[in-house]
Amino acid sequence: MKIKITISIFILSLGSYTKAQNLVLNPSFEQHTQCPNTESQINYCNSWVNGDLHGTCDYYSANNCAGNFSPPYISRLGVTWVQQPLSGLSYAGFIPYYNMSNMASYIEYPQGEFVSPLVINQLYYMEFYINSASQMQYYIHDISALITDTSGFVNTSNVQSYTPQILPLSGKVYTDTVKWMRINGYYTAHGGEKYIIIGNFALFGSETKDSIINFNSQLGSAAYYFIDSVGVYPVTQWDSWNAGVDKYITLGDSAQIGNPSSDYSIFSWVTSTNGITYLSDSTMPQIWSKPPATTTYYVTKTQGTNILQDTVTVYVTNGAGIKQLMPDNAKINLYPNPNNGTMMLDYSINDDASLEITDITGNLVGTYNLPATETTMKVQSNNLQNGMYLYRVISNNVVIKLGKIVVMQQ
Repeated sequence: MKIKITISIFILSLGSYTKAQNLVLNPSFEQHTQCPNTESQINYCNSWVNGDLHGTCDYYSANNCAGNFSPPYISRLGVTWVQQPLSGLSYAGFIPYYNMSNMASYIEYPQGEFVSPLVINQLYYMEFYINSASQMQYYIHDISALITDTSGFVNTSNVQSYTPQILPLSGKVYTDTVKWMRINGYYTAHGGEKYIIIGNFALFGSETKDSIINFNSQLGSAAYYFIDSVGVYPVTQWDSWNAGVDKYITLGDSAQIGNPSSDYSIFSWVTSTNGITYLSDSTMPQIWSKPPATTTYYVTKTQGTNILQDTVTVYVTNGAGIKQLMPDNAKINLYPNPNNGTMMLDYSINDDASLEITDITGNLVGTYNLPATETTMKVQSNNLQNGMYLYRVISNNVVIKLGKIVVMQQ
């Protein structure tokens, strides 16, 4: 079921899509005036500075550089951090939280610059990626992005007076020290904005959703994050999209659900229980699902004020359970296996039924009616490429037989 909730005021194009220009200058921190050799040198990175008067953000680059500040191995404070850049050879680092009485107002804010000022009433998609340094005492939630027309103005003693437009996922504490984690969202420009400032804009103390991870950390009562691949893109179209057809798998197998999308939409997949999704990534438009039982997924596609909702169900059948579902007097045999695309189906079913063949991702490639008055059918398809396929026999809306076949063309 699809429900179109709202439509934004900008013109939507369903034509072919060409990726828009990233408006962030030096988005992956690759270009620099000189190599970093110690902390607090983000100013060496072209188009990046400290977004407040007192910050000392860091810069790391292996781009024609050497030393302790060259990824992937960073040696600081008596420890070694290992982190590959998400793209290119460089990234930046900053402190978004410091839990010490004498440093209660100390937070760092990397600030980037746009190629050109944002256009009034234009919708923009924005994203950046963060990764926590290992062996820190804190992970936190409140890492956001502020879009502004003023440079280097954040006052850390009154940081809660600023309202960032790009916010983290609700309730998520960013804990991964290996995988880069994306924070993204939309912004409708007032016109003239030229800078993006990234950091913690929450109140200090209880308002910052922190999580203590290591009481014995030797690195102080702080959180520290790397940042890479900052993007700001004008949104000019809305793609038609759906979650695809329902899929059938045996227990332990996977199915690919959803469809590709390239219009800067944000996706969110949940289940009816809002529990574990068993998805490869619940924020991507096309993903792999491996649930332990039949599961219905609810997906929301968001682009500014455009919202589209859809559902798809992954049916999971236990091999032992299939025989229990099959009527006692029913017999089903699909052979030979392997075959060259031509096979025979022997069956004895009291009611009319159907045979469906899908590829390994669950996409339907053939459907055949099985009248109850017959017992043998020749199944032939010249369109099947070499590989493994799934088949299911359905009677009275119940899957009574599920199996696999292999096609090997001569």
